[in-house]
This record gives sequence, structure tokens and C-alpha cells, in this order.
Amino acid sequence: MPRPDRSHERIPQILSAAAKVFAADGVQGARMDDVAKEAGLSKAAIYLYYKNKDALVLALLEQFFAANLEALKLIPQGNSATDRLCLWIDLVSAAMQQGAHFQTVGFEFLAMAGRDTDARQKVLEFYQEYQSAIAQLLVDDGMLPSDAANKAQEIVALLEGINLLWMAQSGDMDFARLAKSGVTALLS
Repeated sequence: MPRPDRSHERIPQILSAAAKVFAADGVQGARMDDVAKEAGLSKAAIYLYYKNKDALVLALLEQFFAANLEALKLIPQGNSATDRLCLWIDLVSAAMQQGAHFQTVGFEFLAMAGRDTDARQKVLEFYQEYQSAIAQLLVDDGMLPSDAANKAQEIVALLEGINLLWMAQSGDMDFARLAKSGVTALLS
């Protein structure tokens, strides 16, 4: 008799455990055994879903990226693009404060993208989706598509630069204030 598919339960369980372990031990110091123990699963069960620690890091960041993009797409219409982006920045900032462990994972992911073509491709795909979603928001607000694409690239560069500083300073800066100020300046 085939086993039931439990991936819808196991994947969040494993990712939650990995985030806790990475936050406590750092990505380099964490072991798959530690993740398995935190998840309450065997190491073999972890390997059914993730072939190695890099795959876990990649999955965590994909989860974080997807949540950020979804939040951007769910900001209600009716406000200006600037107001909508500022609302989204508040949501992202709150998630960053709750998920401070992503500081460590974020640096690891950037390092992975520098040495691994699959990770680099994931980063590029995320930035393309991120930029497209912002560009669409700007077009919806009346900006010409070519101008919106350029402005979206500027906004992504600004926000990612602020994010990098936030990570480097271990979250000891007001990400939302700086990001909203920068976006408002770019769009005024």
C-alpha cells in the first residue's frame, strides 16, 4: 500500500526547523542532523525533500521571496503607486523584524548565488518578477511602460541596497523609514 503524500505538512515543518537552526547556529554551523532534530524527523526524512543544506537555504529564500511578491500584488488598488509601495514596505519591514534569521540566510544566499549557477538563476528570476510587479504597479498608476520598467529597476536597486545595509547592521536600522523615503523621492 502506497504511503500518503505528506509533503504539504513536512515541507513547512522542515523549513520552519531549518530557519530556527540557521538563526541559532548560522548556516555554516548548522547540520542536517540539527534540522532533523528540530523538525522532529529523521535525517533521512529531511533528505527526501532536500538534497543538502544549500537546497534548504534556497527553499527558505524562495518562500520569503514568494511571500514578498504576493504581499506586493495584494496591496489594494485605489492609492497612488507611491502609497501602495509604502504600504508594501511596511509589510516587508514587519516580516523582516519577525524573521531576523533571514539576515544570516540572506548573506548565505548571496554567497551561494556567487558560486552556484542555479542559485544565481533563482536570484535573477526573483528580481525579474519583483521588478515586473513594481513596473506593473507603476503602469497601473499611469506611467508609460518603458519609463515604468526603468523606474522599477531603480526602486529594486534602492530597496535591495537598503536591505543589504539592514542585514550588515544586524537589523539595527529603520528599514521602512529609509525605504519609504527613497521610494517617495524616486517617484516624486
